[in-house]
Parts: sequence; C-alpha cells; structure tokens
Amino acid sequence: MKVQLDASGGWYYADYDTFYLDSEDNKYALRLSGYSGNAGDSLTNTSLEFHGNMSFSTADQNNDRAKRRDYNCARRYEAGWWFNYCAEPCLTCPYGGNNFVWSHSDGWQSGGKLRAARMMIKIV
Repeated sequence: MKVQLDASGGWYYADYDTFYLDSEDNKYALRLSGYSGNAGDSLTNTSLEFHGNMSFSTADQNNDRAKRRDYNCARRYEAGWWFNYCAEPCLTCPYGGNNFVWSHSDGWQSGGKLRAARMMIKIV
C-alpha cells in the first residue's frame, strides 16, 4: 500500500510492504507492516496509538479502543477509520477539518492539516 500526502504543496509518501484487511467476521481489521518513505509512519508507529491491527469503526459500529466504550470516534469525526483511542491520522475525515491529518510527519507538515491524500493498493 502507498499513501501519498500533500500538506505544503509537495507530495510525500508512506509505503507499506504488507497490507491486507481481515474478514468481515474480524471487522476488517487493518494489517500492515514494513514502512518506508519520507512522510513518517503514522499507521504503525508504536510511540503513538498505532492503527495497525485495529478493526474498522463507523458511526454505527464502534470498534476503537476509546477509554469510554460509549464514545464513538467515527461518529465524532464523521468518518469511518481504523481508530485507536481517536488518534490521528484520519484520511477519511472531512477535507479541511482539524482531523484530516497525518500525525507523524517527520517535520514536513506545518499545522497538521493536509491539502490532499491518496491511499493506493496494488493487488499482486
């Protein structure tokens, strides 16, 4: 999987060697590893609340690890995502909002917000 991000007029990327989604029974848990790139690793970085191995959350299906189980990050951010304690990034959050960010940016991102993002998957 390749993630491309634009926060400052230039494109940055995060590549993951391994990417797959678990079955519906496992709530489409995100499985990825093998980061490389110049964007920083916001999905598997363990110094933050990482998103790898998280189940997909939606407004009606709360699968995140929020401290309060009645708190739904997908409803709060108006986006389905592999939330972990409502941590960033959230590339499905509304464009221009405070949560449309790539949180671990290796210094290239100013103010946290993204101008654009693309997630691409190559099927082999």
